[in-house]
Amino acid sequence: MVKRNLFHMVAGSLLPLIGLSITHQIIFWVAVGLAGAAILLETCRFTFPNLNRVLFTYFGVLFKEKERQSITAATYMLIASVGAFLFLEKSLAILSLLFLSVGDSSAALVGSRYGRARFFGKSLEGSLVLFAISALIGWLFLLTGQVSPYWPILVGAAVAATVELLPLPLDDNLTIPLFAGATMAALL
Repeated sequence: MVKRNLFHMVAGSLLPLIGLSITHQIIFWVAVGLAGAAILLETCRFTFPNLNRVLFTYFGVLFKEKERQSITAATYMLIASVGAFLFLEKSLAILSLLFLSVGDSSAALVGSRYGRARFFGKSLEGSLVLFAISALIGWLFLLTGQVSPYWPILVGAAVAATVELLPLPLDDNLTIPLFAGATMAALL
């Protein structure tokens, strides 16, 4: 669990962090390419069961058991990246994706270990950590002049935490950045 969440935190942060130093158009097309490759890999692993078996044998620590027969969190994250860079201003896309990669991974680590108050199978403590981490990331973006004012970022962080906690029918790797990003864009 810890290795998986740390991997998701680091790997999931790479695309948004790279986006800080390249143009919006280039990072969008990089996201499209990566999402396309992920969708192709998903298609191949469902078409060729031996490939799926090999992936889970060698990289199983990076997956949840339910992902053996479903789309992986990484693929949802890459699809969300495409949506974020397509519909949001670059700084909001990056911010909302970091809410997911750093905030959601931190929520899972804290919630699984210290979570006591449970709602819909998730811990309130984890959701509060997601909010706090997202608010901190937003504050760093404010300090570097990438976003202003701060209050819409706090609302976006609250939306991210709420979406993570609720039992929505879509994967939270898709919904967290898109809902939080859309909320911040609407308020700014």
